[in-house]
Amino acid sequence: MGKIRTYIALLIILTLCLSSGACNSGEVVSGYRLLDGLPSEDFSIAFRKDDKLYDIVTAALAVLAAEGTVSRLSEKWFGTDLCALEGNENALNELDMEIPQRIFIMGIDENAFPMSFKEDSGDYSGFDVELAREVCRILDWELKFQPISPANAEVELPSGNIDCAWGGMSFAPGSESFSVIPSYMSNEQALLVRADSGIKRTGKLKGKTLYMPDRDAAAKALEDNKDLMEDLGQAKRISGDARACLEYLDKGLCDAILIDGVAAKYFMK
Repeated sequence: MGKIRTYIALLIILTLCLSSGACNSGEVVSGYRLLDGLPSEDFSIAFRKDDKLYDIVTAALAVLAAEGTVSRLSEKWFGTDLCALEGNENALNELDMEIPQRIFIMGIDENAFPMSFKEDSGDYSGFDVELAREVCRILDWELKFQPISPANAEVELPSGNIDCAWGGMSFAPGSESFSVIPSYMSNEQALLVRADSGIKRTGKLKGKTLYMPDRDAAAKALEDNKDLMEDLGQAKRISGDARACLEYLDKGLCDAILIDGVAAKYFMK
């Protein structure tokens, strides 16, 4: 199993090409202007330590990359291919193990638009949701969603309540608690304003009001940028996801929003 894991890890490195994945600072699209991007942890997928599901799902993702499914989904959600996933159409055969039929339980953050979220109909959607469905399609697995808080993954995984934590989440690649499929998409935080606001650079946010989702990634990115923190008149964490922030921005209830870069790409595609 150790040789299989090492072999697959060498074959499949999930990483974003930043030159194509990030919005350009100052870019104006669909009535919004991107001011800047703040560093943040990239998206990843966590499994129980040494769980063979890690190897199977990693291989399935390589097959999906080889057949063009990953690129197609990325272009659908973000208008461009954000993933640099090395494809291998034979990855599942190279596992040299029997893949059992099963119900695959995806621990999902349902407030991580557009990666994973619950629609008004009650159905789950998002890039990660559709990608997980494709993984289960080629493995002939039944997919079940279990909403969790990312902070609880360390409890949910060992308990067996979920098989993986996947959906707009980030985990340290060298984690002692999980087997982690490393970064498959960049998640820088994006500062977005209305194009007609007259705000064309971050320095013009002095005294302004900024809203962000109640998510650790946005809060940490802002805390790490002391100059911006000191300039802002107010920084407020709100309930809801990036869509709620955009609604407040459209209504003029705030001057800027800080959201996941992939959400900015979705809104600006």
